Amino acid sequence: MTARYSSRRSHTYAAALCALLVLAAAPRAGAAAIPVRDDVDAAGLAFAGPELITLRERDDGLQLVAQPRNGGPARSLLTVRRGQLASDPAREMTASAERVALIAEIEDGPYRVYAGPPAGPLAVVRSLPEREEWEPLLVDADGDRVLILEAKPTATGDGEGSDDEDQDEARAFLLHPTFGLVPIAWANGTRAPLALAGERALAYLQAPTRLAVVDLATGTEQVAIPLDSDWELDADLAPDGRVLVSTGAGVTLAAPGVAPQLIPNSRGLTRARFAGNAITAIEGNPVRQPVLLGADGARTPLGLPTRILPGFAADPAGFAWIANGCIRSAAIPLTPAAPGGKNPCPTTEAWLYGIPGPSKLRGRTIQAPVGCVTAPRDVCRGTLVARVFEGGPKIIARGRFSVPAGKERTVKMRVTRAAAAQFRRKGYGQLLLDAQIRNGRVGSGGNGAAELTVEID
Repeated sequence: MTARYSSRRSHTYAAALCALLVLAAAPRAGAAAIPVRDDVDAAGLAFAGPELITLRERDDGLQLVAQPRNGGPARSLLTVRRGQLASDPAREMTASAERVALIAEIEDGPYRVYAGPPAGPLAVVRSLPEREEWEPLLVDADGDRVLILEAKPTATGDGEGSDDEDQDEARAFLLHPTFGLVPIAWANGTRAPLALAGERALAYLQAPTRLAVVDLATGTEQVAIPLDSDWELDADLAPDGRVLVSTGAGVTLAAPGVAPQLIPNSRGLTRARFAGNAITAIEGNPVRQPVLLGADGARTPLGLPTRILPGFAADPAGFAWIANGCIRSAAIPLTPAAPGGKNPCPTTEAWLYGIPGPSKLRGRTIQAPVGCVTAPRDVCRGTLVARVFEGGPKIIARGRFSVPAGKERTVKMRVTRAAAAQFRRKGYGQLLLDAQIRNGRVGSGGNGAAELTVEID
């Protein structure tokens, strides 16, 4: 997506953009992707100087864990009992070298915003009871300050049955270490700040719909990128005012005084972020691959592909992401892969359909598809197993599989005599699927998310 601007532009910014793209265009081969920790509860990441902050989403609440960015002992930074996420972890947890902040929706309670230094402790700095109808949408840390954006749905229709859509009210605050919560005067329902960088902010503006770099104090626009009305929040702001925006057309790069530029061959990339003198992004769907993006659109893979990538983080020193429960990191600029020590993470990722087509019971045989994302020797090997839905942990069917990476295969399973007889008496069977994989894990479709219906002729 491009837009026309005046030919009078800042040569300083133009040179900076060109330099950025040139540096990002020449990554070294064999980039090291370091496995930092295996954590199936990991939902989001953020860098805090030398540490990596992990947001963990557990059955009993939320937890923030800090550890060295390239691996090492982890420590608990914050535990929120009965806390839950309202939307995207990337919007609800943020960190800088001086501040960490988290939005937590308390079960049967208020929304809370926690903030504090990476060393701890974190304290409640904002509490919004449900009756007030205001909800925190995002937090963004920059140095020792934190941006807090809040919204309140407001009906604009003429009453019950109106077809008019709701228009959210919005307000924003700057959490300052000296002055506390400072309202951002220009923020409202049509002018919403999304990110901070020094004396600038990234703002979502309406009428017309656009994303703009603005002066934080006044809201004055410095550069704008036109957007479709259905654009999803996916942008990054650098300290010098450069901005990356991911849209259906690709990744757009802009800066104050410089017209937006669509990076070649960037269509299909999402989550583009500045990482030092480089640009990182996520390629593909449903199989996702972190990549380094060059000036000519060349893509250098970072680590291995995955179907489960809930969170990532980028800063001037590197990039980190969660791949099927494994937290990995890569230093920027890229360095050759060094001989590694013990890998804490599974090395094989398989996947199952959430609800595959039904399987006919043939004698004592049923079947279901199994897919392979990645494996050390490009083949996922293991055993597909089935349990009766709500029937306890007992395995009633199993079948071995060998599936090439990037492919799926139909796997036959042998059912126990007792289970086959039960299916025939009931006229059907309802099963939960899983897979037993040596040093591996089911990603998509794992944790009891894959169900199989057994049909009887």
